[in-house]
Amino acid sequence: MTQEEGFMMPDTATITARVAAVPTAPQQVVRVIEAGRLQDFFDMARIGMNSILAYRIQGEPPVAEQLACSLQAGALDAFADQVSKQFIVPLAQAGATGYLLQGRTSAGLMVPDATGDLLLVCSKDFPESEDCHCG
Repeated sequence: MTQEEGFMMPDTATITARVAAVPTAPQQVVRVIEAGRLQDFFDMARIGMNSILAYRIQGEPPVAEQLACSLQAGALDAFADQVSKQFIVPLAQAGATGYLLQGRTSAGLMVPDATGDLLLVCSKDFPESEDCHCG
């Protein structure tokens, strides 16, 4: 782990281990993203995707809780705006660093946070092993 403004930033191996709490999430870390670019990379990750799922990952071993999801392609832009306002903007304003994740048919953004890591998964197809059970 590396030190960043009082919070220990996980290394890539730690991120990969925590992302594994969501088996359908992209597992390959491809880039570290500075706070000022989190929104840009979320916007890029969702291009051409049909679903967005948001998770909070906490604990050791890591456990994922689904926070929000959208499976309706027509409503994805509005949902992405909501996710940005609720999750990405506050983390970016706090100076959080994120990680871009890539999979065969998905992309994601993992942002470590002391209160629980945020994982956003954008997929071409909604994984059949997942349920959209958030409110």
